[in-house]
Amino acid sequence: MKEEAFTASLSGLTGRPLSGEMLHDIWLSARSRDGLRVLPALLRYMDERRDHTARWTGALRT
Repeated sequence: MKEEAFTASLSGLTGRPLSGEMLHDIWLSARSRDGLRVLPALLRYMDERRDHTARWTGALRT
């Protein structure tokens, strides 16, 4: 994955705009120590979030 694609995707996921410098720093962190190789496993969280929304939201409310 190239930095441009990574930061464009990340920009669409955040709740607030991130500066170009912040996005670049996140990219550098993701690239270090094989971070991009494990990224798909980390992104499973998105599926888990969808699957467990009611349970997790309920826990936060109580």
